[in-house]
Amino acid sequence: MKIGDILELEPSLEGTSGLGSTGPISCRVVYIHPLERFYVVEFRSKVTGETWREAMYFPLRPLQTDFHRIPVIGGRKG
Repeated sequence: MKIGDILELEPSLEGTSGLGSTGPISCRVVYIHPLERFYVVEFRSKVTGETWREAMYFPLRPLQTDFHRIPVIGGRKG
């Protein structure tokens, strides 16, 4: 995934009021956290043309066996 990619996601915003559950709609990736903890997408309403953004989490990775290990960032520990 890269900034600018177009995805088909269902907005979690309850403010789609009146539209009901419309299912997935197109959105654009506008930000990705440097450590890939989350990303932000921008939706555009087909009715009013207004835009809104939502933060989404990446899918969870399988658990590690060593839960207390210091993460390796930039090729070195700490």
